Amino acid sequence: MAALSAVVLTACQGSGPTAGPVRSPSPPGAPTSVPTLPGTPSPTPSTAAVLPSPPSPGPTTTAHLTIVGSSSSEVDSLQAQGPCGGSAGGYVAQLAFQLAGQPYVLSMVLLDYHGPGRYSVPPERVSLHTQTGAPQPKLAAAVSGSVVVNADERSGSIDASLSDSSRVFGTWACGT
Repeated sequence: MAALSAVVLTACQGSGPTAGPVRSPSPPGAPTSVPTLPGTPSPTPSTAAVLPSPPSPGPTTTAHLTIVGSSSSEVDSLQAQGPCGGSAGGYVAQLAFQLAGQPYVLSMVLLDYHGPGRYSVPPERVSLHTQTGAPQPKLAAAVSGSVVVNADERSGSIDASLSDSSRVFGTWACGT
């Protein structure tokens, strides 16, 4: 049995080529390192110690519509009325603003909506009308043009000729 113990002890001492180096304990406070074998990547610091950077803000959307007809007007402030975006039934945006002292709505209904991109008018529906209950109701439906929905699906551009011989063009955004 003593001879067997001597063989096992000799084998465990690490004298073969696969054994790692024998190291003495490091003094207290000394840096420690992890040995690596040739061809293996060196260890990386723990990601738990790295703080994530805050997300970058999304693109700023601005609205600037020009309405040209018997007179020209510009609009820089639009307010979404109800939901603004795509759904199973298409895309809807109802954008309210003041024009010549009256409350107006630019209505865009894209029935064939399949994601961000350019949509022709017709078949898509666009109208410019006074809000319900306005003292002088007006309605002008788009007869030609296009609506673009940007990748954020909350902004885009429009260029449409209306039934009253006016034209609306520029950029729009929900909630600007």
